[in-house]
Amino acid sequence: MFCHKCGAKIPDNAAFCSSCGEKLDNKQSDKSTKIKTETKKDDSRSPLQKLVKGIKILFALGICLLLLQSCFSSGGKSDTQKVSIETQQKEYQEYMNETYSMMKTVETEWDKVSVLMTSNNVSMGQAYDVLHNAESVMDKMQDKFSQRDKPKHISDSEISDMNDKLSSWVYCHEEAIKDILKAMDNGRATSDINKSLKENIIAIDRYKQQAWDIIQKLDKKYLPKEEMQTNQQTEKKSLESNSDKPKEKSVLKMMNDGELDKAADKVLSVGGAK
Repeated sequence: MFCHKCGAKIPDNAAFCSSCGEKLDNKQSDKSTKIKTETKKDDSRSPLQKLVKGIKILFALGICLLLLQSCFSSGGKSDTQKVSIETQQKEYQEYMNETYSMMKTVETEWDKVSVLMTSNNVSMGQAYDVLHNAESVMDKMQDKFSQRDKPKHISDSEISDMNDKLSSWVYCHEEAIKDILKAMDNGRATSDINKSLKENIIAIDRYKQQAWDIIQKLDKKYLPKEEMQTNQQTEKKSLESNSDKPKEKSVLKMMNDGELDKAADKVLSVGGAK
């Protein structure tokens, strides 16, 4: 080592500088010696030992990072759940209000078709206008249900299931209207048309019931009990209201009851086709 005062080289364990007589700091000397010894010792380790040591350090750092991430994500999840609880109910209600509005649009157009099928005072042109307009509305509503996004804070898969059932429900309305148009275009309701129309009408009821079953499950999850009951009663009553429907039995009802011959006669009587 060297004297810190005059810079002369002196033995490592010397207490005083042999050149200037300055008292030396043995602690500093010991520290320097220790560092050199440890460095030398570290350098003497095999590559495998160094690799193992490096892996241990990385493993320890990895555990620390995972623990930190877990702490942060736990706190974040708690905040997210708190926000979701406060907003899910409102989002669900808004989403279902839109759902009922879309369903009502479909029901309204279907009622127009039912009224048409019970009237003997409609021209062929008027009948085609009503049917083609209803077909167009059904096509748009079917796309809306099938392409609909979930509410932002509700990831429940049953939301998608509900929209799938309602999309199929609307599709069957559209197919039934096409069957009626085919009968009018041909001037007669063939057995194939009758069969297809009946199947579509049965499917309409089936898909609607399946959608309602899902809606009831969702209401239990996202609505208070009192509000759930009121909401379901009001909307279901609105959708199933018969106040605007004619007293005379419609061709759609005839088909649903299996009265195929009567239904065929009724279809062909529209606009004087028969």
